[in-house]
Amino acid sequence: MFVAPEEFPVPANLIESDEKRDRQQAFRRRVLRDPTAGFFSTSAELAERVVEALHNCRDQLLALNPNATATACRTYLLFPFVTCSGGWDTGVAISNVGETPFGLRGESGVCTFHYYGSREDGIKPDPQSSSVVRPGETLTYVLSSGGGRSGTRAHLLDNRANGFTGYVVAECLFRYAHGFANITPVGAGLLEPSQHYGYTATTISPEKS
Repeated sequence: MFVAPEEFPVPANLIESDEKRDRQQAFRRRVLRDPTAGFFSTSAELAERVVEALHNCRDQLLALNPNATATACRTYLLFPFVTCSGGWDTGVAISNVGETPFGLRGESGVCTFHYYGSREDGIKPDPQSSSVVRPGETLTYVLSSGGGRSGTRAHLLDNRANGFTGYVVAECLFRYAHGFANITPVGAGLLEPSQHYGYTATTISPEKS
């Protein structure tokens, strides 16, 4: 539940009776006892929090409809080596090329990153899922900071892989996914004179070892 702050402005024509306001205050107190409740101050902030909440409970929602994401509409991409350790960082890009000038139209879907290896603290990061990637869009993700073209939350990916070294399997719930990884010194841009290592992801099949 997302609750407006006490000082949230209410137009005069929407002000209710004292009895209804008392009931609303009792309801607010009951809601705010739940540790998952939070406040919002603007409509944009409310929209962002709702999207994030739905994203966080994606697995539970999909469990209600297990046929919603058929295996035939998935692509598994293997990034055989990624690192965010020892002065290096890895950036990943996954394009949904389900839109072409030849009339092709694919599906929209999220990408779930599965990590195999560990961080410097010895902990293996839990999987995490992006927001929806539509045909014609590219998801970008940097291990140290998260993912997004216009900010670290643009694709709802966080930096849980900061300090991680190993390999990653990206499970994309759409066909025609293609990936690329670039390993670079921390703080170095693509055009700066330094060592960079790039490679394309390998498409793998869950039916084959």
